[in-house]
Amino acid sequence: MRNRIITFVALAIAAFGLLGSTAAPASASTSAGDVGTEAYETDYAVLHGMTDHKRECYGDDTEWNANVVGCVMPYGDIFWLYDIDQDASSVKLTWRDADGSRHGVCIDDEGYGDQTRCNKNLPEGHTIKWELVWWEGGDWHSSETYSTNI
Repeated sequence: MRNRIITFVALAIAAFGLLGSTAAPASASTSAGDVGTEAYETDYAVLHGMTDHKRECYGDDTEWNANVVGCVMPYGDIFWLYDIDQDASSVKLTWRDADGSRHGVCIDDEGYGDQTRCNKNLPEGHTIKWELVWWEGGDWHSSETYSTNI
């Protein structure tokens, strides 16, 4: 019986990582409350139609990009993505606060034809610099950098 208890305790310690590092796993998203100058926020977009017309959008069959449409909605701090290429690759919106305090990526891995969004909580009065990112021809490509005042 004693050996079973010791085995159980050892398994529990290993499972909960009590002996290992206390750092969050690389895939974890960081919330706005604990973001420092070194933090990189990774968010996976959720399915949601592109509602509310008060947003800044780029992409959609322009000469430079027939792969993705991306939008930033200043009111509500929402990043929108719309994958318009049937290549089975994800599309992304990378962003950074111009003051250097926060930066990250919104990843749409839902696939072709789906509209998605990442809902952020960004500081009012800041400028967000952002780019669209897509896979094409065996490599990642990015749009020019856009600016949106939040």
